[in-house]
Amino acid sequence: MAVRCEFCKVGHVFKRMEEIAFYQSSDKGYLHCRATIMMGVCDNCQARVFDQEADKIFDDAFQREYKSYGNRWRALLADCHTPAPTLRGVGCLAASGASATRGLVLV
Repeated sequence: MAVRCEFCKVGHVFKRMEEIAFYQSSDKGYLHCRATIMMGVCDNCQARVFDQEADKIFDDAFQREYKSYGNRWRALLADCHTPAPTLRGVGCLAASGASATRGLVLV
Protein backbone atom coordinates (compact mmCIF):
# COMPACT_ATOMS: atom_id res chain seq x y z
CA MET A 1 0.00 0.00 0.00
CA ALA A 2 1.30 3.44 -0.91
CA VAL A 3 2.01 6.03 1.77
CA ARG A 4 1.26 9.75 1.38
CA CYS A 5 4.34 11.82 0.44
CA GLU A 6 5.79 13.79 3.37
CA PHE A 7 7.19 16.50 1.06
CA CYS A 8 4.32 17.49 -1.22
CA LYS A 9 1.47 16.08 0.90
CA VAL A 10 -0.37 15.23 -2.34
CA GLY A 11 1.33 12.25 -4.00
CA HIS A 12 1.78 8.66 -2.91
CA VAL A 13 5.15 6.98 -2.33
CA PHE A 14 5.67 3.68 -4.13
CA LYS A 15 8.65 1.45 -3.33
CA ARG A 16 10.90 0.03 -6.03
CA MET A 17 14.45 -1.24 -6.43
CA GLU A 18 16.89 1.29 -7.94
CA GLU A 19 20.58 1.16 -8.71
CA ILE A 20 22.48 4.07 -7.20
CA ALA A 21 25.98 5.12 -8.26
CA PHE A 22 27.95 7.23 -5.81
CA TYR A 23 31.47 8.36 -4.92
CA GLN A 24 32.88 7.86 -1.44
CA SER A 25 36.07 9.43 -0.08
CA SER A 26 38.69 7.11 1.44
CA ASP A 27 42.40 7.05 2.22
CA LYS A 28 42.88 5.62 -1.30
CA GLY A 29 41.07 8.56 -2.90
CA TYR A 30 37.50 8.72 -4.14
CA LEU A 31 36.00 5.31 -4.90
CA HIS A 32 33.16 4.86 -7.39
CA CYS A 33 30.51 2.54 -5.91
CA ARG A 34 27.21 1.05 -7.04
CA ALA A 35 24.38 -0.35 -4.93
CA THR A 36 20.85 -1.54 -5.56
CA ILE A 37 18.48 -0.39 -2.84
CA MET A 38 14.77 -0.24 -2.10
CA MET A 39 13.68 3.35 -2.63
CA GLY A 40 10.34 5.11 -2.24
CA VAL A 41 9.42 7.50 -5.07
CA CYS A 42 6.53 9.96 -4.96
CA ASP A 43 4.25 9.77 -8.01
CA ASN A 44 3.57 13.53 -7.80
CA CYS A 45 6.79 15.38 -6.92
CA GLN A 46 9.30 12.55 -7.67
CA ALA A 47 10.87 12.92 -4.20
CA ARG A 48 13.04 9.91 -3.33
CA VAL A 49 13.25 8.34 0.12
CA PHE A 50 15.81 5.67 1.05
CA ASP A 51 14.72 2.49 2.76
CA GLN A 52 15.89 1.92 6.35
CA GLU A 53 18.49 -0.65 5.24
CA ALA A 54 20.08 1.69 2.67
CA ASP A 55 22.94 2.79 4.97
CA LYS A 56 24.08 -0.79 5.48
CA ILE A 57 23.86 -1.50 1.74
CA PHE A 58 25.88 1.67 0.98
CA ASP A 59 28.51 0.64 3.56
CA ASP A 60 28.72 -2.87 2.08
CA ALA A 61 29.14 -1.47 -1.45
CA PHE A 62 31.91 0.85 -0.24
CA GLN A 63 33.73 -1.97 1.59
CA ARG A 64 33.51 -4.16 -1.52
CA GLU A 65 35.06 -1.40 -3.70
CA TYR A 66 37.67 -0.56 -1.06
CA LYS A 67 38.84 -4.19 -0.90
CA SER A 68 38.86 -4.66 -4.69
CA TYR A 69 40.70 -1.34 -5.29
CA GLY A 70 44.12 -2.80 -4.53
CA ASN A 71 43.47 -5.90 -6.65
CA ARG A 72 42.58 -3.83 -9.74
CA TRP A 73 45.77 -1.77 -9.49
CA ARG A 74 47.91 -4.87 -8.96
CA ALA A 75 46.38 -6.42 -12.10
CA LEU A 76 47.07 -3.28 -14.14
CA LEU A 77 50.64 -3.08 -12.88
CA ALA A 78 51.26 -6.75 -13.65
CA ASP A 79 50.01 -6.22 -17.21
CA CYS A 80 52.13 -3.09 -17.63
CA HIS A 81 55.08 -4.07 -19.80
CA THR A 82 55.56 -1.61 -22.70
CA PRO A 83 57.87 1.29 -21.78
CA ALA A 84 56.69 4.72 -22.90
CA PRO A 85 58.15 8.13 -22.09
CA THR A 86 55.98 10.59 -20.19
CA LEU A 87 56.42 14.25 -19.41
CA ARG A 88 57.29 13.56 -15.77
CA GLY A 89 59.39 10.43 -16.17
CA VAL A 90 59.31 6.94 -17.56
CA GLY A 91 55.93 5.23 -17.59
CA CYS A 92 54.27 2.26 -19.19
CA LEU A 93 51.12 1.42 -21.09
CA ALA A 94 48.95 -1.52 -20.12
CA ALA A 95 48.19 -3.93 -22.96
CA SER A 96 44.60 -4.40 -21.82
CA GLY A 97 41.78 -2.29 -23.23
CA ALA A 98 40.63 -1.30 -26.67
CA SER A 99 43.82 0.56 -27.61
CA ALA A 100 47.37 0.82 -26.39
CA THR A 101 46.85 4.49 -25.53
CA ARG A 102 44.15 3.56 -22.96
CA GLY A 103 46.71 2.36 -20.47
CA LEU A 104 48.11 3.15 -17.08
CA VAL A 105 50.92 5.71 -16.98
CA LEU A 106 53.26 5.36 -14.02
CA VAL A 107 55.07 8.44 -12.85
